[in-house]
Order: sequence, then C-alpha cells, then structure tokens
Amino acid sequence: MNVGNSVRKAIDDWERGETDAAMSHACNAVDGTAKKVYPSLGSNARFTRLLRDNYAILGPLGMPGIGFELMPDARQPVRAGELRKTTVKVVRGAIRLSDRIIFGLIAVAVLSPANKDQHVPNGYYLTFGAEEKLIINEWWRRATDFPAIAAREPVPSITLDFNEWMHEIDTG
Repeated sequence: MNVGNSVRKAIDDWERGETDAAMSHACNAVDGTAKKVYPSLGSNARFTRLLRDNYAILGPLGMPGIGFELMPDARQPVRAGELRKTTVKVVRGAIRLSDRIIFGLIAVAVLSPANKDQHVPNGYYLTFGAEEKLIINEWWRRATDFPAIAAREPVPSITLDFNEWMHEIDTG
C-alpha cells in the first residue's frame, strides 16, 4: 500500500466535499502505516494500537473515537487568539464527529517514522490552529517534532464518559 497516495486522496476528496471517501482514504493511510509498525498484529488490533500510541497527534488534530457521521468543522477559519471549536453530537445509537478527525488520522500516518519514504505531490499540507502550516513532504516521520507545535496552542483535554447514559439506552 502506498500511504502517500492514501493521504493525497483523503485530502483531495475532502476538498471536493466527499467526506466519507476522505475518511476511507485516511483510514487506509493509518492501516498501511500500522501494518508497517505492527506487522504481526491483525488489522483491527494494529489499527487501534497505532491510534492509541499516537493520541498526542490524533487528539490535537482530530479526536479519538470511531463510529460516526462527519460534521463540517475543518473548513471553518480560525483566527489568531480564537479558540478552535469541534462539533461532537451524541444521538441515540451514534456519535457524530467533526470532519477534523480525517486530518488527525492523516497526521498519524504522515508523522509516523514508518513512512519516512513516502511523499505526496508538492502543495499538500496540514494546518494546526490559526497559523501553523505543516507541509506534508517536510513532515513525514517527524512525530517527535509535533509536540512542540501542539504546545503552541494547547487544547483542553476532556474525557467523555457516557457509560451511565448508554446503560439507560440499553435498558430503556
């Protein structure tokens, strides 16, 4: 699998408003990366482990979680000094996530040292906050450099616990 192609396709599809296809390609990029990092694990285990091992990247750029409808947040401009907003809606039987998760997944793949040999056409980048532009071809394999970028714009860490609420739905 060519992780670079999956990254490029995810971004291209997102730009066309095709968020489901973008999410699929972003997941393919993560799975291709996970296969390199954890070759002895099965698909689900390696995918999950790579994401859990990279919450420091996924959290600031996307949001951990699976099972969703994507909400259009990533196109909203962020001005300097303004807090970024991410939409999450919990409805009976589903979690609706921000489309920012696509870029969190892409970042996990791009920043992984396992993908040091990958590339995309010039001009592809990820943004973080109002001012950080991460040129993808300059950021392959640089997971250890990302915490310094994330520290420039700290994101509050929130733990969502719906156990009681979910129990009410199950027994409801």
